[in-house]
Amino acid sequence: MKRGGWIVTAALLAVPALASAATGKVVVAGAPADAVANGVQKELGAMGFEPVRVDDPAGCAKDAVAGWVERLDADGAACSEGGNVHVWVVSSAGLRLADVVKPRDDDSRASEMVAVRAAEIARASLQIASDDRAAPSMPPPPPAWSAEPPPSIKTLTFGPREPAESPRRTRSRAGPPKYAPTFMLGAGMSALVGADLSAPAFGVTAEIGVSRRIALGARAELPVSTDSRFASSGASSRVAPSLLALSLMVPLTDTESVVVPRVGGGLGVAWLRAEPGSDGFAPARVPSTTTTITTQQRDDAFSAAAYMDAALAVRVVGPIHLTLDGVLGTAMQRMVVRVQGEHVAYWGVPFGVVSLRMEAVVK
Repeated sequence: MKRGGWIVTAALLAVPALASAATGKVVVAGAPADAVANGVQKELGAMGFEPVRVDDPAGCAKDAVAGWVERLDADGAACSEGGNVHVWVVSSAGLRLADVVKPRDDDSRASEMVAVRAAEIARASLQIASDDRAAPSMPPPPPAWSAEPPPSIKTLTFGPREPAESPRRTRSRAGPPKYAPTFMLGAGMSALVGADLSAPAFGVTAEIGVSRRIALGARAELPVSTDSRFASSGASSRVAPSLLALSLMVPLTDTESVVVPRVGGGLGVAWLRAEPGSDGFAPARVPSTTTTITTQQRDDAFSAAAYMDAALAVRVVGPIHLTLDGVLGTAMQRMVVRVQGEHVAYWGVPFGVVSLRMEAVVK
């Protein structure tokens, strides 16, 4: 009765194998007279595999099994040694040991049952390995530390405070840098220079930014003293030049820079004033295109003028800058001073201004 039960059990184990219609080449290793190896070969053949019998006394070490599998291009191996069966399969990661089937002590048909169990384990392991190789490769999941928490979860981080961003990086996030100041006001001493006449002056300038790079400016150069000129007769006249103008200035660096060079140009009015000298004689005036006028009163001459301007501002502290400015221009007409019909001074063609001033800048 006991023997009949083992036969029924073996038949039940063999039915799923026959139904699965498995395929593939399997190496079966063991001694020529090894009943377990022969049984495994028989069971695998009944399942639909192609068992290849190998009589190799090298044992069931992995190196030996790997050599058989590689030479025979097999999908797995079942190696019998000492009554145990080592089941090997070729997976996507290489050759690996699937299981070791050992006989039971109370089993009178141990070799038969070991062969059946080994064949079943080989079939199942080979099927799993085949499915793994056929499955498309999936990208590995992202590491846990990179996953962001759901929006509903607020994360509190305790640790050292992050360093503050540099001003330059903050400006780059806010947009392109600004070159022209919002407003600038300056004052200082100047020298009005001409080919025939020069005089010290007090200069005032103001600028307002009309775009990111261009500022509209105004300047006034007013004399602080006069220059006495004498005719051959001894009569004299006191003369002093001035300049009033509007300009467009273009800073070459942004408002955060320590050194700000700027260039530009302008249009304005060149002005020459003549007054009677100590002898009370009246000077005469104006452009050489007009007739000479003789009078006992103060006289003024005006002419349209154009000029180029270059300045270099250096930040001293906060919004205060020290600026060196140079102007080169020309009046449309030369302004001439005559005393008793004698030429004593002229100014305006050409003229220049050199000034050193302090400026307050609102960025």
